[in-house]
Amino acid sequence: MEINTSNKNSTAHKPHRVVWLLMLGFVLFYTLFPTLRVVLIGTENAKNLWEYAVSALPDMLLFGLLGYFTFLAVRRKNGTRIYRLDAVVLFLFLGNMILGSILSQDAKLILLGSRMTYFPMLMYACARLLQEGEFMHNAKQWLHRVMLWFTIWSLLSLVFYLAFPSLLATWETYIKANVGEYFIPRLNSIYYSPTVNGVFCAFSTTYYIIQYFDRTKSWFLAFASINFCALLLSMSRGGIIAYFLILVVVMLFFYQKWKAGLRVLVLHVALFFLTLRMVGLSLDNFYWVFSSTKETLALNEKVSRVQLWKDTFHHLTNNPGGYGIGKSGWIAYRFLKGSKVESAYLATDGWYLKIANETGIFGLISFLFLFLFLLYRLFFSRKNGF
Repeated sequence: MEINTSNKNSTAHKPHRVVWLLMLGFVLFYTLFPTLRVVLIGTENAKNLWEYAVSALPDMLLFGLLGYFTFLAVRRKNGTRIYRLDAVVLFLFLGNMILGSILSQDAKLILLGSRMTYFPMLMYACARLLQEGEFMHNAKQWLHRVMLWFTIWSLLSLVFYLAFPSLLATWETYIKANVGEYFIPRLNSIYYSPTVNGVFCAFSTTYYIIQYFDRTKSWFLAFASINFCALLLSMSRGGIIAYFLILVVVMLFFYQKWKAGLRVLVLHVALFFLTLRMVGLSLDNFYWVFSSTKETLALNEKVSRVQLWKDTFHHLTNNPGGYGIGKSGWIAYRFLKGSKVESAYLATDGWYLKIANETGIFGLISFLFLFLFLLYRLFFSRKNGF
């Protein structure tokens, strides 16, 4: 990556701080938004202009950020260099948006479907438009603050979950949170979904474990421990198993720092058994996380999502070209279930199948290519010592 560092005066750095604070503020707002929406308009679907405006706040802020950062990039004399990854992301974004809109031909479904699948990709554009000056330094500082924010909520969630369970249950009932139980009430934090919470906890734990291996500071391990405990109590099979697999890769990556790896391993085992003891889980109960996942991967007929996958795959084989944006997954389930409009509304439990049923084989291959391209870049960077 080529970074211009020629302008070192203090005035030039002021816009950097402002725009990165805006990016941080957007992430903070987005995590608080579910609670804000409940307080302002409740948990039901939007019914009038005011409720639609409140629901659209994250999207309006995202487009505002994108417009402002584009303005700053245009004013910049040296511009923004285009990289191969930019071309890949742009092709995936525009290709799926255009094809999906042509196939769908329903403005409402296109808007709602794009909001869920493609609008978040605009954050990539925001970050790329900022790549000047001390970008890498600012990006690392920004990411550190984002991970700290997630850790704060993991800690608060653990406090309420363990010390004030009745108060937490009252609030979750009020907002109609998706809690669920796998032997214990699942920890869903501020996201009101244990699955989403599990993903964020796995991400945050991974971040701090890598930081610990890199700099071997105890407080990185402490922050990782907070997120790890929250991850376990989410009982999110995807998040837990993904994290354990990532942990193996990270420890192999830093194999030369075997003492740090041993400390990480011992702490994880201790926290695992301590967490189980605090909430009254046995090892057999937790074993279900792995055995259930094994049954899912084996496509066991008794697993509910397996049947959903098979039904969804049947939709794909019937129409490999796709149904269009908004005609697959949760949006289709919400608006098209029971209607005569052809859709794949059962594709609510498999992201790649959802994409495949929206924009067909093209959508599936394009998303898989992005994943493989990023994986290639990772190994390429490692080979070149980055």
